[in-house]
Amino acid sequence: MSNFKNQYFALRHGQSKANVLKIVLSDLKDGKKEEYTLSEMGEEQVKLSVKKGKRRSVAR
Repeated sequence: MSNFKNQYFALRHGQSKANVLKIVLSDLKDGKKEEYTLSEMGEEQVKLSVKKGKRRSVAR
């Protein structure tokens, strides 16, 4: 049996203003517009994910 050394993590971006408005953006340039960036909740979600990742030695 092989010993696998790779680890994989799935991580979704934080809530965006577009998510709140139930708007699906399919073009990257639209996602960069201020009105569709991360919401305050999304910013907090990202910070929490980074914090958890550092505790687990995932984020560097």
